[in-house]
Amino acid sequence: MSTIKNPVDVVLTVGEVKTYLEEMIPKKVSSINREDNYLKEYENDKASFDKVTEDMNSSVAFPADSPYLSYANWLDALEKQMNTSMSSVSRINRERAELAAYRNYMENVTGE
Repeated sequence: MSTIKNPVDVVLTVGEVKTYLEEMIPKKVSSINREDNYLKEYENDKASFDKVTEDMNSSVAFPADSPYLSYANWLDALEKQMNTSMSSVSRINRERAELAAYRNYMENVTGE
């Protein structure tokens, strides 16, 4: 009777790990390079959030052609978009750490 190995117990060779990392490094770099886009999206959404809040507090009539049902609905959508952008920035910070570890492994670990 054969035993099924726990995937965590499978040991890769240094060469197998390096092959995998060679594929992953460009993907991490590409993802990290999108950080400015996420920050710009956040800033745009924040400016919109501030403007919509100002209009709501100033009793400006809600736009009839708005895709949102109310100011509150609009603000909720903007808040979700801002949270998504900041989650992406947090993920990119983790990816920076992963990239540093990948590069360290590639440069310093020897063997097959």
